[in-house]
Amino acid sequence: MTKTKLTPSLFYEHVTEYLHIYLPKQIACSPHTIRSYQQGLNQFRRYMEKEHGQRLSQLALSMITREVVLAYLHWLIEKKGCSPSTRNQRLASLKSFLKFASDKDLGFVSTYLMIQKIPSMKAPKFRVQWIPEVAIHAILKQPDQSSRGIRDRMLMIMLYDTGARLSEILLLKRKDLDLITTEPYVWLHGKGNKQRIVPLMDKTVRLLKSYIELFHPNDSNSEAFLFYTTIKGAQHQMCPDTVERLVQKYGHKAQKQCAQVPDRVYPHLFRHSRASHLYRSGIPLPVISRFLGHAHLSTTDIYASADVDMIRASLEKLQSKGEKPIQPLWRDNDEMIAKLCGLT
Repeated sequence: MTKTKLTPSLFYEHVTEYLHIYLPKQIACSPHTIRSYQQGLNQFRRYMEKEHGQRLSQLALSMITREVVLAYLHWLIEKKGCSPSTRNQRLASLKSFLKFASDKDLGFVSTYLMIQKIPSMKAPKFRVQWIPEVAIHAILKQPDQSSRGIRDRMLMIMLYDTGARLSEILLLKRKDLDLITTEPYVWLHGKGNKQRIVPLMDKTVRLLKSYIELFHPNDSNSEAFLFYTTIKGAQHQMCPDTVERLVQKYGHKAQKQCAQVPDRVYPHLFRHSRASHLYRSGIPLPVISRFLGHAHLSTTDIYASADVDMIRASLEKLQSKGEKPIQPLWRDNDEMIAKLCGLT
């Protein structure tokens, strides 16, 4: 009997189903997550071609070993200058794809299980950046009264007032706003297709009504993007890069008037600043967490740990009252010192 030679399972053969069926339809990943995984796979296949001479059309799953993946991760740090968090994200995207591929090719399962055990790199603790309200106001004053200036200012106000991610703002459609009810609100579509309602402040509602009269005079088109660009007479969803550029432009202008505006202003800075301002005004962290759409309260803790000014103010308040400094309980207490040191 003649044995049939098995054709090796190729990398690209699994990519289409993974990106277009498995991620969006089977596990309901958001477009942002899919795009991130796509970028990760693209970077890996370019690495394999550049460093190992394996073109995409020839790249077989059997060529992807634990040693190859470790070398790829080292390359990301040493050659590409990626941060530990970026390295970890690239590893996660590769693991996700290889798990999918191993379900299709049982001969790859043992190799995948070895790759799955590769640990993430410990990343430096994220330090949140935010700016004071006076800097926010300085930036919002920069757009002129042209139609583009009105659009840009309204977009930045929405970024700050709702504390939304840029992707959430750019996904907004006319139907996602309810400005007629006694308590106006906006529907935000967040990560993982999660939705949340965020109330709108009265001043923001007034500005939104004026904005809609100018940019959405035909109120029946509820599917129109709230913020859009017009190209050859057709409306298109605004591009994140466009918003990045306009925010940075207004930041540079505002810096000349307000020294508290940093050199780099970016859309997510409005979200961080809004959350920090809410925390400083006494809003509990669980409320802020829900407002921001965080899946876990621990994600919101960065705003508490980052607020050095509040800690300093509290200490100065204690000192101004003339209160005696609290003596450590362990001082001159040998038994407690022994317990703290693990001797008992």
